[in-house]
Amino acid sequence: MFKTYLKIAWRNLWKSRVMTGVNLLGMTAAFTVALLLAMTVYSEFSYDNFHTNSQSVFQVYRSVNDRDRIKEMANLPMPANAALKNEAPGVKAATRVIGSSASLRVGDKEVEQFVSYVDADFLRMFTFPVISGSKAPLEGMSDMVLTEKLAHSLFGNADPVGKTVQVRTSGDWKPFQVSAVVKDVPQNSTIDFTCLQRYENYDNYEQCKNRWDNSMTDQYIQLENPAAAATFTQQIQGMVNKYYAGTIEDHRKDGAQPDANGNFIRLQLLPLKEVHFNPITGGSGRQFIYLLMAIACFIIFIAATNFVNIALARAFGRGREIGMRKVMGALERQLVLQLWSETLIQCLMALVLGLLCARLLLPFYNGMFRAGLSFSLLKDLHLLAYTATAFVLITVFAGGYPAWRMARFNTLQVLKGKLRVGSNNRLRNSLIVGQFTIAAALICCTLVAWQQLNFLRSMPLGYNKEEVISIPLDNKVQYEQAIQRLRNKLGSDGRVKGISAANVNMGRGNDGSMSTSMLSFMYNDHMITTHWRTVDYDYVNTMGMRLLAGRDFSPSFATDTNALVINEAMARILGGPEKAVGQLMPVSGNQPPMPIIGVVKDFNFESLKKTISPLSFTLSGRENLRYIFVKVGPGNLPASMHLVKQAWEEVAPGSTFQGSFLDENTDRQYNQEGRLSRIFISAAVLAILIACMGLFAIAVMAMAQRTREIGIRKVLGASVNNLVLLLSADFLKLVVLSILLAAPLAWYGMDRWLSDYAYRIHIQGWTFLLVAVIAVGIAFCTVSFNAIRTALANPVKSLRSLD
Repeated sequence: MFKTYLKIAWRNLWKSRVMTGVNLLGMTAAFTVALLLAMTVYSEFSYDNFHTNSQSVFQVYRSVNDRDRIKEMANLPMPANAALKNEAPGVKAATRVIGSSASLRVGDKEVEQFVSYVDADFLRMFTFPVISGSKAPLEGMSDMVLTEKLAHSLFGNADPVGKTVQVRTSGDWKPFQVSAVVKDVPQNSTIDFTCLQRYENYDNYEQCKNRWDNSMTDQYIQLENPAAAATFTQQIQGMVNKYYAGTIEDHRKDGAQPDANGNFIRLQLLPLKEVHFNPITGGSGRQFIYLLMAIACFIIFIAATNFVNIALARAFGRGREIGMRKVMGALERQLVLQLWSETLIQCLMALVLGLLCARLLLPFYNGMFRAGLSFSLLKDLHLLAYTATAFVLITVFAGGYPAWRMARFNTLQVLKGKLRVGSNNRLRNSLIVGQFTIAAALICCTLVAWQQLNFLRSMPLGYNKEEVISIPLDNKVQYEQAIQRLRNKLGSDGRVKGISAANVNMGRGNDGSMSTSMLSFMYNDHMITTHWRTVDYDYVNTMGMRLLAGRDFSPSFATDTNALVINEAMARILGGPEKAVGQLMPVSGNQPPMPIIGVVKDFNFESLKKTISPLSFTLSGRENLRYIFVKVGPGNLPASMHLVKQAWEEVAPGSTFQGSFLDENTDRQYNQEGRLSRIFISAAVLAILIACMGLFAIAVMAMAQRTREIGIRKVLGASVNNLVLLLSADFLKLVVLSILLAAPLAWYGMDRWLSDYAYRIHIQGWTFLLVAVIAVGIAFCTVSFNAIRTALANPVKSLRSLD
């Protein structure tokens, strides 16, 4: 019997090819978007689920009661690992994780890789599958673990286990032996690596291995009983107070207040599955994922609503068919099944087309939103089950209501031709209002996100970002040789205005790195916390900063190697720029105090989400400088970039040139905002298009019902303009109501989003007026097409057609 229903349904769909095409187009687009977004959401929520021990592994982070606020920081000092493993109760395993770039060499083959330094417990806690080699591969200090891809890159098809790899991290080559090969790290892993080495091989290990005042590493532990995590913090508080005694005393002197339990510093646990999302560890939170889920639901809702409205629009023409079926003995449930099968066929076709479109669009989607998805993700049984459940619910919603409504037609009225579909239009109108409320809200969000992104990109930052090129250094380059050769090469060229260097880049460079380091010390019984940057001579001039007091570092003063240049925010703590110059800062108990020799005007050295914090420059530790900056003259910037690139290739042969202008680097800081803006634009365009399809269908239905009325009005002298306005007014009222509902919702949501920024726009009223003009204009164009056609119809034919 069901086969017969499908045959009849197919014939009915074929007879209404135009409406069927509109339905298919809208639902295919909705399924395509929903599938891509569902894959993204599923991928995000699957982070670190593949680890067997994911329930018992935690990242340890610090919570510190400062004088002004409570600070939460992910990095811990190096000796915390041994203390947690040996003194904390219930700790089964512990590992530190820190990374840096290094050169790896096998024979003549040399590659630059990001090496992760970990402890021996790492592969016991994190279950990255070992393909070959030792099952305990990090017991020896010279052991090295490679991923499958890197092993193949270095050794081809030969077995790499037991072979030697030369590694250069700080100038010297050292031999390491490959002890194991693991599968490539999956895309949904928080910890990413291509090469593992023992933590003791990290550059600064010897200097920092016993220092509790230097926090720089990620710390993970595995508990024997995951349920004990709730009381773990209280159980280890004595240990924390013992090792942080000096720091706690400094905070007490600085006027910080302890928490309710009398503690200034606490070590707390973050479940492994939360690490990817938590802002403490650099995660972006779950809001973005929830936004994607909401957009997928909105788009599906709009498309499914079209199914309901278009089915009702077709019902007016199918009244006699349904009436005859009832007279011939068809039961109500049989009619419901018959009519619902038409929706099922269309949804199945739309789903197949949606899968095909998603497959074709996936590379574009990955490139546009940096999603890194694979279509094989749809083979996951859980995702398949979610998709199947959602599909069934959609067909029930889209086909169930119109089928039930049509099956309940009064047979006698239907056969007499007195069918009145939609005499009570509250549900239909509510669906239209819902569709346009979503579409208008998305347009509002698009405009606000676009304005904020433009604001972030165009705001002056206090330094020259348009004419300064940053060049990341790799391990193939010795910094001192490289910058000296570059100065010799370009110093006399009139197009180059300055050359300097720093250990930290501005923004996010082509090497993808973006970092900062902090330093705290006591001064006049107050704790001072400052960002800390090592720079080279001529940094202030090269970066285009303005000096407020004192002077810049100069080779003419030998003592400048132990001096500081600070920013205005730091100077305010010390009484102002003029008073700050000459003060001695006891930044380290092992070194003499450092005098302040200059103060620069505040500049935004971090994202505009943050206010300007205290910052200090020093010349100390210049051997660790990682970025060279070249200031060029204005005009013909591409030629200047080419000049610097040519010079770099001569002074650093074999090193990859990754230079970029600083404005490009600062733009990369706002990749997430750019991605959000693109999502809003795509969703808004799709939502308004699908909603207009629904509006078109409703207009067809309403005007078909009013054919006789229009004919009489024309006979009585109504003009075409009056008729078009009459027919369009009812729909435009719904659109205006939608805008009134969407405006406060969009304002509230985007104002919350903007509150994350220290520097932000304020939402203007014209934004909502523009949205109203756009939405009403599009809706009027959609409705007026049918209204004009109906108004121009011959009134004689209109009156005869309904006799």
